[in-house]
Amino acid sequence: MRIWAFHLFNDYSGSPLMLKNALKALECAEIHLWTSKSEGFLSDLKPHQLHSNSYQWRSNKLRLLLGLIIAQWEAFSLVCKNRKRVDVLYINTLLPVGAAVAGKLFGIPVIYHLHEPQLNNRFLFRLLKSLANWTAVKAIFVSNYLASCFPKMEERGAVIPNVLSESFLHKIQRSPESECESEKENILMLCSFKIYKGIHEFAALANNDPGRLYTLILNASVDQVIDFRKKYEEILNLSIVCSPSDLHPYYQKADILLNLSHPDKWIESFGMTALEGMAYRLPCIVPEVGGIAELVTESSGFKVSALEPEKVSRRIDFLFSDERIYAEYAQSALQRSKDFDFQQFKEKLCAFMGLSKAQLTHSEL
Repeated sequence: MRIWAFHLFNDYSGSPLMLKNALKALECAEIHLWTSKSEGFLSDLKPHQLHSNSYQWRSNKLRLLLGLIIAQWEAFSLVCKNRKRVDVLYINTLLPVGAAVAGKLFGIPVIYHLHEPQLNNRFLFRLLKSLANWTAVKAIFVSNYLASCFPKMEERGAVIPNVLSESFLHKIQRSPESECESEKENILMLCSFKIYKGIHEFAALANNDPGRLYTLILNASVDQVIDFRKKYEEILNLSIVCSPSDLHPYYQKADILLNLSHPDKWIESFGMTALEGMAYRLPCIVPEVGGIAELVTESSGFKVSALEPEKVSRRIDFLFSDERIYAEYAQSALQRSKDFDFQQFKEKLCAFMGLSKAQLTHSEL
């Protein structure tokens, strides 16, 4: 099977990470990958053929929109030019819609792998969602919550949760015991540079809790991180880090993982950082809604709204109040992470993608 995968922007966020896992799971196929030239999780993949687009992140919204439009034309043109060499188009997120439209027009099966329930621009989201409904033969959802956000696609989709890659787990296993043990009371949060991700709330928690260490890892540009650091440079127990390529040292030193996304502005569809943290025996404090709430159980952490900072603080105090309590939550977090096995993910995805071309026609819908 010749699978052409499309992902707009390669960085160190969740969606390219999961595409990387998916393409590794589909290693028996001939993989062609279209993505940006930027550094990210897709950079070390070695597909059968790599196609680079011209898309770059820009702070100017007009230039960003223009770049998005140009990238769609590039994707559309690439599919048109190579339509006889494509068996399946694998569209990662809603954004590479140009490839999906070309696939629809030329009768090439289009499969969407969806990770997010929304975009900041509501008009753009509604447009992309409508085009996905029109073009997609099948869809992969990372959680039950996310599937419910796409009711017109839910019936032709499958819920295949994200998993930890074998390489990620291998690095945990190789970690010397001395490196895994760190000073207690180190709180970690990883997120993109968005207000609704709770970055200011995290800084406020650190400011009100000077006896503990707080580490915030931001998927952002260097300039953005420098400006953000300046706002909180007086908080000595707050460390702000810019997009490290290796997250393992930070997980090793942490004791609790937070997700403070605002439930009224952004609902997490899964929560990859929570899963990675649980593999490191980190109890998690996450929102009460969304796919991330499906991931974290009552015994492996707590579900608390970021809009209730005092409650978040109390949960942190509780976990650190007794070594036995912390150990129980930590062990439960580890056990929960084992439910998301890469081999099972591979089997489900290969079965899903292994449908014949005759089955992958719009007529069956």
